[in-house]
Amino acid sequence: MDRLVVHVDMDGVLVDLAEAIARLPNDVRERYGEDVDNVPGLFDDPPPIPGAIEALKRLVESGRFDIHILSTAPWGNPSAWTAKRHWMERHFGNLFEKRITLTHSKDLVSGDFLIDDQPNNGASLFSGEWIQFGLKPFETWDDVVNYLLADGFYWLGAAGAMSSAAKLRDELIYSWLKIAGQTQAPLPPPLNNSILSFNSPTEQGGVSVPPNAHGPHPHPFLPRRMVSWYPSPLDLPIEEWERMANELGIQTMDFIPSETPHRKVQFLNRALKLLNDLGTFHDGDGIGHFEAGMRKSKRHSKAVFRGGAAWPVVPGRTLSSHYVQFLNNELAYLFTSVGPTMSSIKTLHMAHLIEGEWAWGKKLNEYAS
Repeated sequence: MDRLVVHVDMDGVLVDLAEAIARLPNDVRERYGEDVDNVPGLFDDPPPIPGAIEALKRLVESGRFDIHILSTAPWGNPSAWTAKRHWMERHFGNLFEKRITLTHSKDLVSGDFLIDDQPNNGASLFSGEWIQFGLKPFETWDDVVNYLLADGFYWLGAAGAMSSAAKLRDELIYSWLKIAGQTQAPLPPPLNNSILSFNSPTEQGGVSVPPNAHGPHPHPFLPRRMVSWYPSPLDLPIEEWERMANELGIQTMDFIPSETPHRKVQFLNRALKLLNDLGTFHDGDGIGHFEAGMRKSKRHSKAVFRGGAAWPVVPGRTLSSHYVQFLNNELAYLFTSVGPTMSSIKTLHMAHLIEGEWAWGKKLNEYAS
């Protein structure tokens, strides 16, 4: 399977540009003011962020990722464009040869992850997952590496497929906020211990929420109280996550151990969109990968289905399972099995992405087993 594409910003992520600016003479900083990025030579040899060089090499050596550098250089300092390339060569040799992109519109670049410290220049609009470096839960490069190289589990919940414990924690707390008003259900202790509680906002000042925290939200059954929490993960075994989900009455939560959870999540969210667009998915249905076996018909000179291989990504709890093979960004095979194993109806369809929505294509095969 193809490797995940990761784009990495330079300034503030790999390069300690703040330290380079701090080393400038006072009169230079005063003269340039807010345009300090335009100081000639500023980008020539700033120090690396602690742990950045080793961490990025570790991600490359894992073999799981296709890594590119995605940075912005100040328009008024043309020497910075060349300096950034030379900086990468000094610290990484030819490891990123022809893998450096300089742009002021990062949202126009495709990929699975973007590691960037600021939302500027389209970073916050990136089509994949934005890992905001320097803020919880990604304060250091160790945090980033541990997240990307996690050998843990992924799950399929009400909000889709996820592999981050921080996102799972968010989903459980949000679920509690929705149901506890009617059920008075307590928040499980591991989640409750991380909740920040406030008095209700007032006209005089309101609630002061810490930076990068979620909320505040009205407490579901305590009047005049608000709750918030930091987006930090909880290091808990899979059994504990399952127990907490059950306590909160969440029935559509499947936990699956995996050595490559991010890749599974990427496939699942693509497959879920296809299945939901086609209206063929129901809670508890199985989802998996499909690989069609095709041959050329000698009589009609066209492709003929001759079977295929299917393997689950999320096991089903119903009698329906859907297996998807994405041929490209706009074309896919959908293989569906409905009914008991020994007497199921199996169909193979084409599906087409048209104006952002998946639509049924030609039925290629149908048979009973």
